[in-house]
Amino acid sequence: MESFTEIKSLWQTDELDDLPLMVEIEKVIRQYVKKSKRNNTIVILSLAGILTVSALLIRFADYNLWSTYSGMIIFMAIALYMILLKTRRQNKLADLETLSNNDFLSSLEKEEKQTCHGKSKNQTLLFIIWAIGFSFYIYEFIAHSIGQLLLGYGMLTILILSSWFIYRPYMARRYYQNIQKTVEHIHKLKSQINEND
Repeated sequence: MESFTEIKSLWQTDELDDLPLMVEIEKVIRQYVKKSKRNNTIVILSLAGILTVSALLIRFADYNLWSTYSGMIIFMAIALYMILLKTRRQNKLADLETLSNNDFLSSLEKEEKQTCHGKSKNQTLLFIIWAIGFSFYIYEFIAHSIGQLLLGYGMLTILILSSWFIYRPYMARRYYQNIQKTVEHIHKLKSQINEND
């Protein structure tokens, strides 16, 4: 019973005033990791579905031109590469759960900076390869006449440009804002802890 008394007296001291804030920081961290893991899992499953459909199409569909097969192989290569990247990200997220609050925050701030710089190079290359693959893939279906060819590649150009100039910046901004919001929330809680000291 003596240990209960010690715990009770420790609980009543001022040293634990910032305990609810620490719990709140850990809650924010857990929410971020959980949401990121869920999103990565959805992306991995979607990419696995694309990979499976592409493999089935290559196996069972009867294409006449090599360009169609080339486009499908490019799609499969991109899907495999993205699955690899997302699996690495899942492993990083698992490691984040074991970090201390300060280490987690510094890791998140590092990721925030890398989002602006490193990701864009990788995305640009993947986007160009995806556009080439798509160009190869649709050629067989639109090569019957000059009108279809112009219409098909015109629509593809519109899709590529809207993806590059509208969708990609929107997703990057949303991702960046999510990280920034989490970092700011943790900083706010840490400053409240420091004020209590």
